[in-house]
Amino acid sequence: MAFTQGTILAKDTVDIVAQDPGDIIIEIKGMIFPVKALTCEKTVDVTPIYGTGSHQAYQKTYGKIGYKGSFTINTWIDQADKMKLDKALYEQEDEGLPVEFDLFVYDRSGGNGLQMGNRILSVEKCTVSGDSVDIGEPGNPVARKYDYIALRRDPL
Repeated sequence: MAFTQGTILAKDTVDIVAQDPGDIIIEIKGMIFPVKALTCEKTVDVTPIYGTGSHQAYQKTYGKIGYKGSFTINTWIDQADKMKLDKALYEQEDEGLPVEFDLFVYDRSGGNGLQMGNRILSVEKCTVSGDSVDIGEPGNPVARKYDYIALRRDPL
């Protein structure tokens, strides 16, 4: 199998899944919401550099860095909170175009309710790129998944 010079994507993915409502808490525009799952993937363009005298690359160059991911809410949140989330993510006047937001992820501290504990992740300058609804078997919660792209992530 021959390998030609080209771009290879290096990937690093954060994948967090809640066991109970409120295990994972996100903050968007000062509002907090419990989420079922959250992912954030970092990709880096890596290009091998070849010279003469060998068939193997002797160096790599690094190019574009991108971040994308998703978060999923269940029917753990009520309709009023869901409307607040939609207003934080989409313009309400201009055909629902997405707006930019920062996403902060926390674990739940001890006690009842949505009390933020330690910050796990910050994803900044996000824009929703789409959303979908998953209606499963009777008795299961209805899930809504929001896909996003971002410009920054901390920790990297």
